[in-house]
Amino acid sequence: MHKATLMMLLSVVSSSAVAEWTLVQTGKESNEYVDLATIRTSGNLAKMWTLTNISKNIKNIRVGEKSFTVKAVHEYDCKKPQSRLLFAEWYNDYMGTGRIDHSSKSPNSKWKAVIPGSNNIREIRWKIACGKQN
Repeated sequence: MHKATLMMLLSVVSSSAVAEWTLVQTGKESNEYVDLATIRTSGNLAKMWTLTNISKNIKNIRVGEKSFTVKAVHEYDCKKPQSRLLFAEWYNDYMGTGRIDHSSKSPNSKWKAVIPGSNNIREIRWKIACGKQN
């Protein structure tokens, strides 16, 4: 009886930890996803997890590495259109599965401008995180 209850609790906890990736852009070199459930705001700032699946057509992200997914946390300034990378993990398989090849933290990374009307991935993510979709 206790074993069944424990198994049920573990399945609920582990299923809630699984990301719900939403496809936001496709391209020849990558597909871009966001996890809407991870959006957190504080004042004018928002944070959100993103995932980039690298196409098999690109052999390496960096020389010597064969990563196919990058999962990252980006921070967005919703008042002044800009964003920056806070954390990233490179995986050796798609959709953030497999082994982590590399990870890095950048809590003091420089802000990069979001160009209004560019419709590039930085602007798309900024609009989603800051709730500015049309």
